[in-house]
Amino acid sequence: MCNEAQAFITVCCICCLILINLSETLTCIFLPVSLALCSAAVGVGFYGNSETNDGVYQLTYSLYNANHTLGGVDNLVTNTMGSMESGLKQHLARLDEIFATRGDYVQTLRFMQQMADNVIKQLLGLPDWDMAKVDLAAIADQTAYVEYYRWLTYLLLLILDLVICLAACLGLAKQSRWLLTT
Repeated sequence: MCNEAQAFITVCCICCLILINLSETLTCIFLPVSLALCSAAVGVGFYGNSETNDGVYQLTYSLYNANHTLGGVDNLVTNTMGSMESGLKQHLARLDEIFATRGDYVQTLRFMQQMADNVIKQLLGLPDWDMAKVDLAAIADQTAYVEYYRWLTYLLLLILDLVICLAACLGLAKQSRWLLTT
């Protein structure tokens, strides 16, 4: 943003110096050229700022979605472990009591218990979400806050650039006899 403003001011100053130092007949040629260069610099800067604003908006949207996704994964893992540790073990224990006389059923129940224990071990192997918890929504809010003031600052600089351009054009127009005769 600052580089765009510096480039714009530099182009305006160079054009003004060239126009002031040249003869009055060449002023009529360089005045439209300087106006076109200044307008192009403002246009390019405004387009780049708009693209930056769109990119930051997409970033904040993605951060909100990532925060929602990570929260959903955490809830699913927690609920699955809780259900398996309490509900499934209770049901397997009850089935073990019912089928205690049948050896082949007891063997199948033991195998199911081992599989449930393996699933619980794998779920416990997942990263600890509570220790690595980062509130991405807060980061997205902070980014949107900073972007709002960046955008506002750029608009104020754009207005300043346009005022400088207008002052330069008025100064050139006042010194040009060619413009006074038309």
